[in-house]
Amino acid sequence: MAENLKHPKIESKTKNPKTPEAESNRTENPKK
Repeated sequence: MAENLKHPKIESKTKNPKTPEAESNRTENPKK
């Protein structure tokens, strides 16, 4: 959960995995 605090965009990815922002976040955090 601590990672969510560091990367609030991850939460957006969970809610909208199809959004371009999520795509960018996935690229920055391939571990997720």
